[in-house]
Amino acid sequence: MASMDLLAQKLGSDFDALDANGDGFLSPEDLTQRVEATRIALGDMADPSKYGALQSATMRWWDQMSGMSGAVPGQRVSREEYISAHVEADRDVMDAVLIEFVDALFDYVDLDGNQQLTAEEFHAFASAWGIEDPQGAFDALDADGSGSLTKQEFQGFVRDFYTSTDPNARGNNLMGPM
Repeated sequence: MASMDLLAQKLGSDFDALDANGDGFLSPEDLTQRVEATRIALGDMADPSKYGALQSATMRWWDQMSGMSGAVPGQRVSREEYISAHVEADRDVMDAVLIEFVDALFDYVDLDGNQQLTAEEFHAFASAWGIEDPQGAFDALDADGSGSLTKQEFQGFVRDFYTSTDPNARGNNLMGPM
């Protein structure tokens, strides 16, 4: 598979997972539904003070990505626009807002605050964000077999998923084993 085809495949699977209502477009409502699904999946175990930070970071990521796609703010983004926006993005700009989102998500899902995601914590996030094989994804990402993912590992996996054209990048497995 050509390297750009791999990136487009990953971004397409991400789009499909994020499209919460299945209408073939992404909108702020789709992302709001994913954030709310995360809150529901974690229930009373999550720190409610971190929920607002996750909501805000998610919407900043949306604003950046949808702006790069050429969409009018607040409007929907097609699958093709989503993929193109990520492929053509200024890496430094996208990285800054993406890592802010990833950190807020990690902090919310890291229930015990130990800066590591256990398989159970990862499953809660993965199920809420439409990842079909959470255990397969976790196992593929947990290269050292420690049973957890550090924040730095998670950031790297997400960065690889959204930017890497290397077919062997471990982050390719974020949405499940490739």
